[in-house]
Amino acid sequence: MGRRSYGRTDFFDAERDDVVLVVQLEDAGALGNIESICAVDGIDVVFIAPNDLAQSMGHQGQPGHSEVQAAIADGLRSIAACGRAPGTLCAPDRVEHFVGLGARFLYTSFDNWIAAGAAAFLAAVDGAAPRS
Repeated sequence: MGRRSYGRTDFFDAERDDVVLVVQLEDAGALGNIESICAVDGIDVVFIAPNDLAQSMGHQGQPGHSEVQAAIADGLRSIAACGRAPGTLCAPDRVEHFVGLGARFLYTSFDNWIAAGAAAFLAAVDGAAPRS
């Protein structure tokens, strides 16, 4: 047992209960098997990986391609209809779009998150009036 478990006799049971199982769909073929994948007991989130999906669809480096975006939208709706939490990669300006499609697990790159926070902070600094 490590430090997180120190003094806890229920550590392993509690850790097991707190696990979220996320499966990642990276291939167009997987989208055709969403119902079967969602039927697997214990899956909490079914995540569609846009970059890998784009590559498998012949649109390498183009996750924003209309065919890829349509496949993601259909996939998210199907996952939600199966009663699982749909997820995908999401830029801050696309949150409303993906939530509207049923997404409940949104991933963003750490760089985007930090950059958005830094921009908001700098805007607050620039807008602050000096006090005398």
